[in-house]
Amino acid sequence: MSKNNSKPWNENWKIIENISEGGQGQTYLIKPKNNSFPANQYVLKKLKRQNDFERRSRMRREVVALETIDCSGIPKLIDSNSELFKNLDIPLYLVTEFIPGDTLSDYIKLGVMNIFSSVSLTIKLLDILEYCHQRGIVHRDIKPDNIIIKNNDISAPVLIDFGISFNKVDEYAKDLTPT
Repeated sequence: MSKNNSKPWNENWKIIENISEGGQGQTYLIKPKNNSFPANQYVLKKLKRQNDFERRSRMRREVVALETIDCSGIPKLIDSNSELFKNLDIPLYLVTEFIPGDTLSDYIKLGVMNIFSSVSLTIKLLDILEYCHQRGIVHRDIKPDNIIIKNNDISAPVLIDFGISFNKVDEYAKDLTPT
């Protein structure tokens, strides 16, 4: 992960397009402006309400969770300034690798999954969850919109959006969203 964390996100990153808007923030497809990062596409997440301390704490918690996890079923954290979450004057952001593919919601709407692919997908997701739980991370927002089918390969699910995750060893998680 980048160590230039006190810089604003737009010094290193350029927005390509809007991806989505959720309860916590806005996500964008981005690319690096310079050679500080490989010339790939990434995802930028910015908070909607930067002055909301609880949301800032949750973003910090999400980053701590992503720093704890190294699994092909979870996007890699690339850049963030969330360690500055207590300073309300600094807009927070995080950058993860971009996972190409559609969400599980899209697959369900298309009706393209059979029982065998559904079982295979479920087993892979359970493996990802077990990996997280062994490291003290509980996702707490598992839903079809938070699962990307990487490269549209039903056997390669990726769990995204750890915004309300719980880390059993994270000091920032105390008193936020009871389990």
